[in-house]
Parts: sequence; C-alpha cells; structure tokens
Amino acid sequence: MSRIKIDEIVASAPVNTDQVLVRRGAAEPYEMALVGALPVVTPDQFMRNEEPGVTNMSPAFAAAFAYLNSIGGGKLTGRGTYRMENCVEMFSNTWWDTSGMTIVVTGALDRAPAGTFGSVTTSGAHDLFYIRLRNNVHIYGSGYFDQGGQTGFLTAARLFDFIGCTDYSVTGLRARIPGAFTASRESSFYKITRNSIEIASTSGVARHDGVIDQWHEVHDFEVAENRIEGNGLSEWPILITGEGGPGTQNVYNFLIANNVTRGSKKVGIHAMGRYGKCSEFVISGNIVESVSVGEGILATDCVNFVITGNVTKNTQTQGISLKSESVGTYGDNGAQNFVVSGNTVVNANIGASGTASGGSAISILDNSGKGVLGPNSVNGTTHTQPYFVGPTLGEITIVSGHSDPGTLGSGFLASPNTSGLVIEAAQADLYANGLTMRRTATQLQVRGATTETQQAIIGEGRTGDGQSSLTFRSDGAGQASLAINSFAGANGLREIRTRGTGALQLVAQDVAAILLATNATNRVRVEAAGQVAIGPAVASANAAAALDVQSTTGGLLFPRMDTTQRNAIGTPPDGLTIYNTTVNKLQTRAAGAWVDLH
Repeated sequence: MSRIKIDEIVASAPVNTDQVLVRRGAAEPYEMALVGALPVVTPDQFMRNEEPGVTNMSPAFAAAFAYLNSIGGGKLTGRGTYRMENCVEMFSNTWWDTSGMTIVVTGALDRAPAGTFGSVTTSGAHDLFYIRLRNNVHIYGSGYFDQGGQTGFLTAARLFDFIGCTDYSVTGLRARIPGAFTASRESSFYKITRNSIEIASTSGVARHDGVIDQWHEVHDFEVAENRIEGNGLSEWPILITGEGGPGTQNVYNFLIANNVTRGSKKVGIHAMGRYGKCSEFVISGNIVESVSVGEGILATDCVNFVITGNVTKNTQTQGISLKSESVGTYGDNGAQNFVVSGNTVVNANIGASGTASGGSAISILDNSGKGVLGPNSVNGTTHTQPYFVGPTLGEITIVSGHSDPGTLGSGFLASPNTSGLVIEAAQADLYANGLTMRRTATQLQVRGATTETQQAIIGEGRTGDGQSSLTFRSDGAGQASLAINSFAGANGLREIRTRGTGALQLVAQDVAAILLATNATNRVRVEAAGQVAIGPAVASANAAAALDVQSTTGGLLFPRMDTTQRNAIGTPPDGLTIYNTTVNKLQTRAAGAWVDLH
C-alpha cells in the first residue's frame, strides 16, 4: 500500500487499489487508505482531534461506517480509546477489526431509530450498534467494549442488535456490559464465538433478557466458546426462543457448544420452543455454574435435539430439565425426540425445593416423549434423586450410567407415565446391566397410573438364551432385592404374566426357603430341599413329607367329580386320588383300576 504525506495531497487524488483516498473536512484533510480491494478506514479520520473537550466518538464511527457503505464495503481499524454516547448503524460488507480499540460508553444511550425490518417492527431500542437488513458483517479482534458505566438503559439494551441479517459474525471481543451482548432476529448463517463477557451495572441490576439472545425466525447459527461472567446479575446467559403461537416463527439448525457461564440469575442455557418452534439443535460441551434461580440447561417445548457432554454445577433447581414452558399455553407435549447423554451434573437443587421434580438432578416432565436419557454422571449431596421422569408421552429409554443418588433419597423416581419406561444397557453387550443401583435407600420408585390397562414396569428380554428382562439383586444381609408395597386398599402385586412356550421360573439360590405370606404371616413355605408346607401359620415343613398341610381348623379337600368326569382323565397314574360325587366315595387308582377307600 502506498501512502502520501498530508502536505503533498492534491484535491483530485486518484482512487484505486494501491493509492490513498482523501476526504477533506472543513479544516483538515483526513486520509482513508485502500489495501488491495479492501478499503480500510479509522474512526479518528472523521474527527477533529485538535478541538479540546470533544470526547463523543459516535459521529466518527457513524461517518466511518457510512463511508464504507458508500463505496460498497470495507474494513474499519483503529487504536486507542473511543467514547460513545449515541447509537450507531452498521452496514453490509463491513469488516471491523477491533484489535487495539477500547470503546467506552457513558451517559444515557440514545434510542436507535424506529422502523419495520422484515416482519419486525420496533419503536427503537437502546442498542449501541444496530445492524438491520444487512449481510456480510464481521466484528472481530480483541477489542474491549466497556458499558459498565452506562446509565438510563432499558430492557432492550444491547451491544450489537441484528435484525434481518445474514452471513455475519461477532468473534473474539471482550465486553463489560449491563445489558445484552448480541440479539439476533430473523437472521441466519451467523456465528457468535470466542467472546469474553462480564455483566456489570451501576445500579446493581442488569436489565435484559438473554446476554446472547437469538429469537424470532433465526436459523443455521453457532454460539460457541463464549465466556459469560454473570456476577449474579445476568438473566439468561444464552437464550434461544422460537416465538410463541402456532405460526411459523421457527428457530432451527443451531449449535450451542463449549461456552462457559457463571453467576446467572436465571437459566444458564435455555432453548425455548413454544409449540415446538425450536428444533434440530445440539447443546454440547458447555459449562454452567452457579445459577441462583433456575436450571443449568433447560429445553422447553423443543423437538429433535441433543444435549450432551455438558457440565452443570450448583444450580438452584435441576442441572438439566426438559419440559413445557407452560402446559396449554405453549403446547402440551414438553420435549420430543431427544437425547440427553454424557452430561455431568454436580450439586443440583441447591434450593432444596423438596418437590420430586425440583429435587432431582435431571428431570423429564410435562408429557415429554420419544427420548433417550443417559448415561449421565450425577454427583453431590443436594438433590433427592438423579432422575425424575413423568408424566411422559411415548417411550423414554433410560440407559445405564454412573449416578450417585446423594444422601437424601431415591436413585430414580417416576410419576405416572402413559407408556412407561424402557431401561436398557449402555453397551451392545447383551449381558450388560440396564440400570444398576446399590444403596440402602430406595433406589427405584415407579408409580403406575390409575387405570387397570396401564403398567408401571414392562421388562423385555433380549433375543438369546439366558437373558433376563428384569433382574433384582441385593448385596447385604437383611436387604430386599425387590419389595412391592401398596397403600391401603390397593393391590401390591396382583399378577405375573408370561408368554411363549417357556416356563415361568421363580428361582431362589443359596436361601433357606421361599415364603408366601399374607398379613405378615407365612402361609406357604418351600424349603431349600423341596418340601412344601401350607397352612394358616407355617413355620417350617416336615422333613419327611413332600407336602405338609398344617391346620387345626380345616382339612384336606380332594378334587370332586362324577364318574363320567373321572373316566375322562387321560392315562391316570396309580396313586391318583379323587372324591367321586356319583357314589360319594373317596377313590384312588391302584394296579390300573379305581378303588374305593371306604
């Protein structure tokens, strides 16, 4: 790039890719250099630096962006500190390298112009840089934006506000802000990456919704590797909203990855579907710490998504939750078609709400369905159970994985479900455990629905010999592998069904006996050697008897049938005994013939 000294400038300097373009002001000339095909300007080229007391650089930025727009686009650079008090518009085909620049915002930020942009009508907002119906805008470098001393901002205070834009990026910046960092509406194909953001406010209140806020018809975007320090002031560090109502305001095809958020007042990362308008996305590798009001990661009314590899720590309620924002208002079917796997939740439910869903580390609520939960790692002592599921609509598959139920209660709790739960192994190995729980406290609670046609647990074995549908195991004296309890008037275990040609087996290994009891009294006892005792109060079976019927109030009643029915018995063996009601005699089979016993 050639450069001409100021004192050698002529008014009609030619403009091409390797010369200098000169803009003459009222008193001084200010140069703007062209580098190749990419024009480069600096904000101070538009400012009379010799005038004392002038600190508001907003007009300089506005003039620089306007000039670049007038020549079809270019690159803005600069060095030093620039103070701003006014909103500034950015245009298409702008590259802003913020390296070496500090932008300090003071006073009450003026309101950006009102207007209609796409289908978004705005009365104006307190945006520092507003970009509306533009494309190919890239803001990058290591510049520092300091709005911490800004006053008079409202809820819509944003550093960068994109409406109806495409192909843009905000990368590598540092910012100290009281409001939102970026907001994107009706925009697509953009990236918000590698920014470091600190929330600060002179009033101690941060007035905004999402620090990084995406909503109203946005798609194909990435929010990644950002760091947000909320300082207990930020609302939602990362918020994605498919606007409510049964319209077409979809948000889809996006990635939220490897961000770090700390000290937020509300949910760390919230995908807000509203009638399923948030879909086809991945939330992966993020770290969410210290949420003072809500969940770490929350997906409401969303469809077709994956939440994986994230870490949440010290959240007021659940570390991860899938549900409806408001059943009946934004749809009735929570989250659908999802995978929540490979996440780590530490110290969820620090608010100790005491409710089943609020007390869990991970919850699937509000008719959510057709999803896979696990394996996930749950640790800490503040939750009541790692998982809470229900009510659900459709199949939820629980895949085994490490979970620590803490110190307060159940390892897993399920409320009434329409289609129940499927629990299966994490590996393809047919012999792997679907769900393993080992503690003295109750590990698995399943509450069946109130109608007779709905089952609480359905176990389906794999194809292959020796595979069990349900296996219950206890390691310790006095511990029950399976305990079935019921409330007063309810049926505890009403029936056991089996299908197919195989036998139903009840197998007890290395035990003294199998007992069947009612009202806490043993009625049937099967000894380890095979003797069976039956009676109103059985203590043991007679070792010399195969069948020991014990009673002082009743006798042994043999099968009762008439002669025709007796003769219909196929190949009766010797020793078979019946009571013949035709002749009113007890008869037994001996030497191939029926013999009266009296």
